[in-house]
Amino acid sequence: MHVECVTNQGSRVVNEDSFYVGDRIAVVIDGASGLSPNSHFAGAGVSGVSSGPEDSLEASTDAHWFARSIVRHLPAALHGGLDLSAAMQHTLAAVRDSVSHIDFRALQAFEQPSAAVAVVRWNAREVEYLAMGDCFIALQNGEGPVEVVTDDRIARFDALAIDAVTSLQREESLTLTEAKQRVLPILQANRSKMNQPNGYPILSLDGQGLADAKTGVYARGDFETKVLLCSDGFARTVDVFQVQTWEQLLRPEVGLHGVLQDLRRMEQGDAQCSEFPRLKAHDDATAVLITLP
Repeated sequence: MHVECVTNQGSRVVNEDSFYVGDRIAVVIDGASGLSPNSHFAGAGVSGVSSGPEDSLEASTDAHWFARSIVRHLPAALHGGLDLSAAMQHTLAAVRDSVSHIDFRALQAFEQPSAAVAVVRWNAREVEYLAMGDCFIALQNGEGPVEVVTDDRIARFDALAIDAVTSLQREESLTLTEAKQRVLPILQANRSKMNQPNGYPILSLDGQGLADAKTGVYARGDFETKVLLCSDGFARTVDVFQVQTWEQLLRPEVGLHGVLQDLRRMEQGDAQCSEFPRLKAHDDATAVLITLP
């Protein structure tokens, strides 16, 4: 087995992505950036098993706290024989216990922590997967077709905010920062639709959206199996800038680090997001590429 990983902070003060690769499991999680001036969980500390020496107990935003907390608790649950959804529910229960002194249900929906997530677990025959939100999983046996797993139900809400930002930039000559501040009510309204019937499923502290997670099993063939997990900040090289395909990302000529460096250069060339509309000039970007023999 060969593993290549990359993660890089975007425009915010801290990288709100997190990842883990261990014995037959891998996780990428993208914490949803806060839309409130107040942090409720960042000072609570991160409990659980460390995912590496760089994984500090300190968390500086609620999204950072949530992503790190999931990554610290999930591996043990995945190795406990539970299916992926049950393992995630078990993990969320442990995270809730760690902040039992905080009545998170009393917070407005857009103040509660949430995240997109991609999880895989494999054996000699198959790869199990779970995806929520706009994290991505790409799988390929040998030179066969690529299967991409994500949940695009969040995309139409993101598009509303992006269209509003673009219109303000064009019609009122606002900067990206100024336009985003003006559309904050739209962003908050979108976030409040998480795990609602007219909204989109996402990983949240109460676990309500897990029943609608994208789950399945990918059968391995007689050839090597490629598995890529990534956050939307890395996937924008495919779906926003359109300079890579999923097939190319599974066999990157310049490696994942090279792909990320190229992506950052393109983002810098469009720092106001006018040519390639998006909500962040530089998003946190994380990718894990696994080659199973």
